[in-house]
Amino acid sequence: MPELAPYSLVGEVEVSELSTQSQQAQAIEGICRVVEGHRKRPFVLTADRGRGKSSALGMAVAKLMSKRELDVIVTAPLLRSVAPVFEWVAKGFPELKGGKGDYRAQGRRIRFMAPDELIREQPSCDLLLVDEAAAIPIPMLKRLVEHYHRLVFSTTVHGYEGSGRGFTLKFLSWLNHARPSGKSLHIDEPIRWAKGDKLEQWMYQTFLLDFNISESLSVDNIEGLQLEHLSKSRLFQFPSELAQCFALLVNAHYQTAPSDLMLMLESEQVQVYAMMDNQQCIGCILAVEEGGLDTELVDSIQLGKRRPKGHLVATSITSHYMEHAAATEKSLRVMRIAVHPSLQGQGIGSIMLGQLKEIGGYSYLSTSFGATHELVDFWLKNEFVPIRLGTQRDKSSGTYSVVMVNSKTRTWVETVNHLFYQGWLSTLRDLHNETEPKLVRSLWPEVSITQCPASMLMALRSYAQGGSNYEAILPWLRLYLHSLGKGEFRSLSDLMVRKVVQDAAWARCASELGFSGRKAMEKQLRDELLNLADLHCKGGE
Repeated sequence: MPELAPYSLVGEVEVSELSTQSQQAQAIEGICRVVEGHRKRPFVLTADRGRGKSSALGMAVAKLMSKRELDVIVTAPLLRSVAPVFEWVAKGFPELKGGKGDYRAQGRRIRFMAPDELIREQPSCDLLLVDEAAAIPIPMLKRLVEHYHRLVFSTTVHGYEGSGRGFTLKFLSWLNHARPSGKSLHIDEPIRWAKGDKLEQWMYQTFLLDFNISESLSVDNIEGLQLEHLSKSRLFQFPSELAQCFALLVNAHYQTAPSDLMLMLESEQVQVYAMMDNQQCIGCILAVEEGGLDTELVDSIQLGKRRPKGHLVATSITSHYMEHAAATEKSLRVMRIAVHPSLQGQGIGSIMLGQLKEIGGYSYLSTSFGATHELVDFWLKNEFVPIRLGTQRDKSSGTYSVVMVNSKTRTWVETVNHLFYQGWLSTLRDLHNETEPKLVRSLWPEVSITQCPASMLMALRSYAQGGSNYEAILPWLRLYLHSLGKGEFRSLSDLMVRKVVQDAAWARCASELGFSGRKAMEKQLRDELLNLADLHCKGGE
């Protein structure tokens, strides 16, 4: 993406006092151009921590509001992270009144919306500001670009706020192709510190903010690599190994925070595993020991009286499924897993998990993460099964949290997995009605957990050939789809999943999937069902 010419930053001051040669002034100019210039020309503002990018957003909005009516939406993982934006807007345009991230006056408005809410509701606005964009999943950023035509992306690319390199290498490459007329600016001179300030350098070194992963790595024999346990003493003895592992985690996970570094070094329950090659960390796993709780405590957990910290999965299973063993047995939960960017897609993550399973002392392995179809497929491939899906989406990632477990020796795992599916098939029509069809297909059980009477196929065939009506056949149709294993279910169209399995309204399906109306959708359902019924009959003969 083309960059504006670099300038020297003179400081974070009033807009009228900014030197026209300062980087902050250039940032304000670039933001204003998004509103005053042509559509589909986004502006990308990047900076290290403490460079005044958020204040530049606020100054620019205040400047625009002084000249025109303007409706601005600000999105970011957290409202508090964009507080400086609202502070500078209020300072530059004091007529604004309001609170809690929503201010307006005289045809001007600036409001905060969480990323998931913004994508779901898609309200109109004159300008969309996406702050800490590297902490928002790339698929969500792409959807914003496709819907909004006047955008500013602002992000920290060095630090804990987001996987800056992932944002730079992956999203900006896509954006450069999708919106080639966009502009970008990187602010590198400090605002909070003097240039070359020793305290800032100390802070970066202490919290491993100054450690970058190598550009490229290659491995001759991946299968020959071994996962190693990095003890606390080893992490202190070999700080370069600690720095390499943590750099991978920061690069891979937008939620990595300074507290994770403290846990790695202090908590006896948190374990670090790494795969090294020629003294280079090519992959790592951050895990926490759970369970081993006494029966009395487990009883209190099930009654909702206690919820001990650090036992996320163990307490979740025992409180939702009344399964004592999940909390009394010792387990290991994978908190983070990361592979060097240049080595991804070669099966290293699966190899690490395979070797982690062989480590003794744990009855089962578990993990909890924001569910996407790609991630669920990865964990399924590694023999983890879903046992719980959260009921509320994470505001920054827009995903439901899923809990998955791996164990070949614990019969209760199979039991709770079966109970999960029994409940999930019904919540797909209410609590999980908004789940993306791709994720529904990924989470679908491998084998049928319901029975489909043979006589029912005649009624389904009649509907598929033009008889009966959708409302009359719906209970049979839903039962038939619930009887399909994952192999057959994966062939279903998005319409069949959204309308029949998730019970989405006709108008919603038409809007989401591009149909002209109910008639066109019913025709596709009948045609698709006829093919499915034919295959089912042939398979049963």
